[in-house]
Amino acid sequence: MFLPLQPLLAQQFNNAQVNDIRVGKQQDATRFVIELNQEVPFNIFILNTPERLVIDIPNSKLQPRSTPVLAGTVIERYRTGLYKEGIVRIVLDLNAAVQLVRSDSLQEENRFRIVVDMAPITVKKSPVFRFASSEWAGYIANISNNANGVQQSVKKEEKRVIVIDPGHGGVDPGGVVEHIREKHIVLSFAKLLQKRLNAQGKYRAVLTRDKDTYIPLRDRFKVADSEKADLFISIHADKIHLKTIRGLTVYTLSEKASDEESAALAQQENRSDILVGSDLNQYDSVVSDILIDRAQEWVAEESWRVAKLLVRHLRTRTPISTKAHRYAGFAVLKSPNVPSVLVELGYLTNENDLKNLQSRNFKDKVTNGIIEGLDAYFQELDAGA
Repeated sequence: MFLPLQPLLAQQFNNAQVNDIRVGKQQDATRFVIELNQEVPFNIFILNTPERLVIDIPNSKLQPRSTPVLAGTVIERYRTGLYKEGIVRIVLDLNAAVQLVRSDSLQEENRFRIVVDMAPITVKKSPVFRFASSEWAGYIANISNNANGVQQSVKKEEKRVIVIDPGHGGVDPGGVVEHIREKHIVLSFAKLLQKRLNAQGKYRAVLTRDKDTYIPLRDRFKVADSEKADLFISIHADKIHLKTIRGLTVYTLSEKASDEESAALAQQENRSDILVGSDLNQYDSVVSDILIDRAQEWVAEESWRVAKLLVRHLRTRTPISTKAHRYAGFAVLKSPNVPSVLVELGYLTNENDLKNLQSRNFKDKVTNGIIEGLDAYFQELDAGA
């Protein structure tokens, strides 16, 4: 057994490595095997709508991937990536509700296997299922304790604090077109924007993630709250069903979407937490509080003003969508304290946008436009306009 608060416990798995992942048939069941070079704690649970099986293991050397599997199994594909600090998540997308026939681990000399057998069931929803090895709770307690033990003093500063949120990450790739993943596009852009903002001398830009890891939607805007940010900007570059739609768009929060496309996009983005195994129901009360409470009107008004100024300064620099400022119920924009906007850089599904999103010249133009828009906003704010 692990000691939950043993200081160096998490380091025990620093050399853990996934050597192989295999999918096969075992009589009437589908078998999923993870082979590692050492014993590790693990956590398994099933999610419905859509049907998924999730396996969490300590941060191990594992190449992120999204892999189709053998026909005739209940697994359509599986995705891997860093879920949060210290945890690698493997998500199995299933084509049917399943029951676990077997969930076990095997130790053979220098090899350790996690074996999961699953079979389809006929009931509409599979039963709630969770299985964790005896060491998993201790591991989680340890990495949480390490994270909470690092405290940083925050002092009052004159610089405007901008929190930049690169969407998706880790096990959630976002839009994928021609092997180009949204999560990489937006992280690259966010890092450039952070660098350019910090170089101005009047801003301190903070990223919600600076590597390929997934952060739940609510935790993203909580970064803005904890940093006492002046503004939160979420960066995306989605795919959309119509390939003719292109151009940069700035979104703000609204209970009612500006159009069907915005509503669909918000629904798609809000599913990120569901797809990686988080519960989106936690946002319901937050939505009501922010959209109804008059005390939050200032946040909504300032978000709207930021969006308008960003569009004004970006319009002369880069292709803008037909409706450059739109609104919908994006969960990531629901900070009760910080004005928030979502910048859709363009669409991976449009040929011209796809080229732009990979172009340094395009990124330079957009970062310049964003900085000009922010300068104008804070100048107005300081002037009491």
